[in-house]
This record gives sequence, structure tokens and C-alpha cells, in this order.
Amino acid sequence: MEQRPWRMSIQTWFGLLALALTIWTTIAYAQLLAEVGGILLGAFLLSLAMKPLVDILENWHVPRGVTVLLVFFALFGAATMAGTLLVPVISANITNLQDNGPELIRNVFQQIINMPVIGQWVPANDIIVQHAIQWTESLLSPAMSAVAGIGSIAIDLFIVLALAFFITTDTKLGPLFVETWIPSHYQPRFRATTNRLHHQLTRWMWAQAAIAFYFAFVFSIGLALLGVPFAFTIGIIGGILEVIPYVGGAIAVFLALFSALTVHPILMLWVAIFYLVVVEIESHVIAPAFYGRVMGLHPAIVLIALLVGAKIAGIIGILFAVPVAVIIAALLREVRSVWITPPHTPAPMKTKQEHNPPVP
Repeated sequence: MEQRPWRMSIQTWFGLLALALTIWTTIAYAQLLAEVGGILLGAFLLSLAMKPLVDILENWHVPRGVTVLLVFFALFGAATMAGTLLVPVISANITNLQDNGPELIRNVFQQIINMPVIGQWVPANDIIVQHAIQWTESLLSPAMSAVAGIGSIAIDLFIVLALAFFITTDTKLGPLFVETWIPSHYQPRFRATTNRLHHQLTRWMWAQAAIAFYFAFVFSIGLALLGVPFAFTIGIIGGILEVIPYVGGAIAVFLALFSALTVHPILMLWVAIFYLVVVEIESHVIAPAFYGRVMGLHPAIVLIALLVGAKIAGIIGILFAVPVAVIIAALLREVRSVWITPPHTPAPMKTKQEHNPPVP
């Protein structure tokens, strides 16, 4: 009987069916899968951040679970402090804008009109002032809605903390996963890849902490010297929020500009110039030193990752953009190393004549 070349086995048909079901499930439940993936990645990153401290204290006979709980209490205290510092700044600025907003905006436009060159291109009328006031109100409304909606992620945050606790305290969880789900002949390469990935992600977290400290210290001192109200509070908030690269700085300068507006419109210009100087130093000196040399990522790749993360998942996407980029880069390097590694060719066997050369 003639065998048709296009006929497939039963196993192939089942494989194609499983592939089709996988693709359909991924598309139908993409949002749920992304949320679950974000929770798992958040727990994994938090576990990486705690692991060095947990390992050190374990050598001093401190149980791993106790150390993790202490870290959780410290994080809760830091979040409470940030919220305590942030609320007065936002409340004071919003109250000031609601009471003196039109007058402050008129002063800003009057200062611009009085400038020698720029003032010629700015029409002095109340329509521009009215549009500026409406724009400010429309900007504050979504910002307050976003702040009010933070409580909706409390359940996800609790799950992240619980998973991070189990991952960090159970040292047998990783080896058990490898032995159960990874074929034995792939286990050495898998362990080597995950070890390198752990090392890179840990370095990313320390690099991000160093960048956050730089921004908080420099921006706080600069705002204080300029005479901006709540200078140190705004700088500390910006440093804490720099866990999301560049976003924390944007929020900090937004608060600083509104605080400067309550003093004098010209102070806003000096705040903007100072922020640009701080960001330029961060982008061209601090970030390349950490992202390039420490992590092997160019700052341009970081910006692209942040843009893609923001388009896909908003604030959560921005938060996980850089770690995901680190993971993808590590996996691509691993695939590239597999493809370009030449196959092992055994050395040619020596013939009997080579072993025993003829005597002349």
C-alpha cells in the first residue's frame, strides 16, 4: 500500500490540537495570565531582594521566616512613611491651587509676557488663562482618582507577599521544581542559566536602589537650596518612587513645580532647569554605570522596555519592564550561545602506524 507523505500520526494530531488549545487559551485569558505572571514575577523579585539578608542571618541562627517577616514589617513602615509624607504635600498644593489657582496662573502668564522675546508670541487674554485653569483641573481629577484606586491592588499585594515568603523560606522549592519538571539532561544548563539570571536581577535591584538614593539626596538638597516648600519630602518621595525608573522622578518634579508655584512663578523655571540637570547626570553618568556595566543593558533598552510596559499594562507594566527586559536578554544570550557553539568533533584516532613510526 502506497504511503502518502502528507499523512500525520495520531501523536502529531494531538500535538497540533494541544498547540491550538494553548494559543486559544492564551488569547482568551491574556489579561488573567498577565496578572498572574506579574504576581509571580513580583514575588520572585521580592524573594531575590530578601535572599542575601536571609542567608546572612541564617548563618547567625536566625530562622528564615523570622527574617522575612521583619523585612515585611520594614517595607510596611516605609510605605506608611511615604504615604504620611505624600498626603500633606498633595493636600497643601491642591488646596492652594483651588484657592489661588487663577491668580497664580495669571502671574505665570504675566511673567512670560514680560520676557523680551517669548512675550511677543504669547497673546495676553483671559481665554488662555481660562484654558490653563481647566487643564489644571482636568489633570488633578484623574490623578486623585488614581491615588484613590491604589487600594484595589491590596489582594494582589497580599498574594505577592505570601508567595515571596514561601519562596524565600523553603530552600527545597527550587531544586524540587527542577528535578520534577526539567529533563535530567537539561538540568545542568537550566541551573547555570537560572543562576546567572538570579545574579543579574539581584544586581538590577541594587543598581535601582543606588539610583533612587542618588535622586533622593541630590533633588532634596537642590530644592532646599532653591527654597521650594516640602523640599526634603518631595525628594524622599521621588527617591522611593524611583523603584519605577524615571516615573518617580517625573512625579517628584510635578510636585516640586506645584510647590514652587505657590512661592513665585519664576521659581518653577529654576526647578525645571535643576531637574533637567539632575536627570541628565542620571541618564548619562549614573544609569550607564549601573545598567551598562553592572547589568549589561543599555539605557536606551531600558527606555524602550518602559515604553512597551506602559503601553501593555500601565503602571504595573512600568514596574516590571526592566526585570522582564533583563530576563529576555539573558534568555536570548543563552539561545545565542547554543546556536553559535560548534558541535563537538572528536579528535581523529591515531593509526597503528602513527603509534609505531617506522624505524629508518
